[in-house]
Amino acid sequence: MKICYGDKSKFIKSALIRAVQGIERNENDNRLICEMNTQRTVIQETMTDEADRDINAIKLIVRDEMEKIKGLQISQGKQTASKMTESVAE
Repeated sequence: MKICYGDKSKFIKSALIRAVQGIERNENDNRLICEMNTQRTVIQETMTDEADRDINAIKLIVRDEMEKIKGLQISQGKQTASKMTESVAE
């Protein structure tokens, strides 16, 4: 020990310093883990909100297209009905 640390007091000081640095390192690691968890939660919430918004937009687009198709089918049905009445009248 004397070769590496000198006397007992220096050894004790260096051991305490290493212990304090280990505690600080653990606190920093825990702080980083908490920050990463918070960021992950925010990212998940943001992605969920964006996905919900996209899904709702797609639903609106599909609904509009379905209404257009129904409108075309109704107008085609009317045209077919008018052609049928014309041919019957003839």
